[in-house]
Amino acid sequence: MTDKLNDKALLPCPFCNGKASFKPASFKASCDRCGAHVPVGAKSSDEAIAAWNRRAAAALPDADGLEVAKVARQLEGRASGDTLRTYSDRMASDDQKAASIIRPQAETIERLKAELEDWKGKHTNGVRAYADVLARAKAAEDRLSRATEHLSRALDHYDRGVCLHESVHRGGSIWTICDECGRKWADDKGGFQPHVDPPEIRAAREFLEGGE
Repeated sequence: MTDKLNDKALLPCPFCNGKASFKPASFKASCDRCGAHVPVGAKSSDEAIAAWNRRAAAALPDADGLEVAKVARQLEGRASGDTLRTYSDRMASDDQKAASIIRPQAETIERLKAELEDWKGKHTNGVRAYADVLARAKAAEDRLSRATEHLSRALDHYDRGVCLHESVHRGGSIWTICDECGRKWADDKGGFQPHVDPPEIRAAREFLEGGE
């Protein structure tokens, strides 16, 4: 069971800024949120509270932390027979002073949280834009793959329909004749001409062979 009167005397947790509670049965002060606590061994409520507040004050800015630590030392120096009820009003004033010290830190944390959320939003939008670019790139890659396949089939069809005139013979005195397709070339018309692919066909072959 915690002591609500003594709880009011405790500064927020130096680690998570959570609310601290005091357990009178064990003279122990600890954080309700993260479980942090002062070393066990205090012999009175004042000693345990002062030990906790010294640690909490160390997490505050230097000048303000020294002021709160001073209050903690004053508590520790009180006679062991005193109770918090005799100076609860003074502690309320000290709590207000501690709150005025901690409040700017809380406001800074809230501002940083807002900046973080803003960054997360921009990051999310960036991820979505990047995903859209990836989707478009994948679609373009798919279209290129299909176009390459169609081009390869078109070249196969072309190769099946064209004769390379690799085997020829002479016919009469002026003719060169292809053994495969029967085409003739007259010597007085320039003679035999080996097969040469048109520029478009050569470009298609280079594209498929180079993968570009």
